[in-house]
Amino acid sequence: FYATMIVYTSLRLRELGMAWNDIGIVLTVMLVPFVILQYPLGMLADRKLGEKELLIGALLLSAISTVSLVWIESASVVLWASMLFITRVGIAGVEVLGDAYFYKRIEGDDSDFIAFFRTARPVGNIIAALILGVWLLFFPLSSVFLLPALVLLLTLIPTLSLEDNPSEYEQGLTA
Repeated sequence: FYATMIVYTSLRLRELGMAWNDIGIVLTVMLVPFVILQYPLGMLADRKLGEKELLIGALLLSAISTVSLVWIESASVVLWASMLFITRVGIAGVEVLGDAYFYKRIEGDDSDFIAFFRTARPVGNIIAALILGVWLLFFPLSSVFLLPALVLLLTLIPTLSLEDNPSEYEQGLTA
């Protein structure tokens, strides 16, 4: 997701004729969910719903909103800011909920798992950049949003099989 969105969103907006100052506004609005949603989502997962259920919703929201970017041909600042905001609502959830789930499932001596978890994203970004470079030899720039949407949808498969972490609320009921 990040390898695609960081590089190709601005290029797509320029391709549509959007000015750099408008792109700055779009990108600023797009990042707001990371500031305002991660803490409340983490609290909601801990206290009420659980990481798995919220993670599934976040993945679906991200995938659907990301694939919709393929068909936007307008240079409307409001439209792009709104759609990219929605993608980031989902991804902010994926980030915080994925981290919360992972760190609740590991033990202190799982350093190999922690190391893999920390290096998987940078390696994924390198692989994605290579794949996208080849992809663009054959397909238009607007189509790059299909790949992260597909990856997000495929991520649902293992997510559906995750074991639930008990929430603080559920732990209180069993204590």
